[in-house]
Amino acid sequence: MREEYIKKVTKELSVSRKQKREIIRDLNEAFDSAKEHGETEKQVIDRLGTPKDFAESMEETIGFNRAQYRKRRKKLLAIYCSCGIAVFCMICAFIAKHSELPDNTIGQADSMTQITVNGFWSFDIWSVLLIIGLIFAIVAVAFIIGLTRKKK
Repeated sequence: MREEYIKKVTKELSVSRKQKREIIRDLNEAFDSAKEHGETEKQVIDRLGTPKDFAESMEETIGFNRAQYRKRRKKLLAIYCSCGIAVFCMICAFIAKHSELPDNTIGQADSMTQITVNGFWSFDIWSVLLIIGLIFAIVAVAFIIGLTRKKK
């Protein structure tokens, strides 16, 4: 019962690892102390409340702002996603550029032909991927700047 409660509290806590270890250590001490005074695990759990309530009260006690943490986490996720998409698009653009056939060729022919195929668009897929990659890189940089400026 005690271990299950502690696992649930650990899961509910949104603080740093160090703070989480301290809270769990204090929680174990509370259970041990209560046991020495004749209190059962069930009574301790009833006194402490639900794991979520206990975690929120501990976060409040140490001055942790859960809403601010979630906002920061979402911004970090946006940065990671933007960087990932930018890198993916840049790699795809590089592959597309270096694997295309020379102008005025069809397939893998040994000699040049006089057939010209013009597409509807005036740009290739590699340039589109490159532009998308650059846009996402700029977005990631903007998120990083926004995140670091608010910290100060």
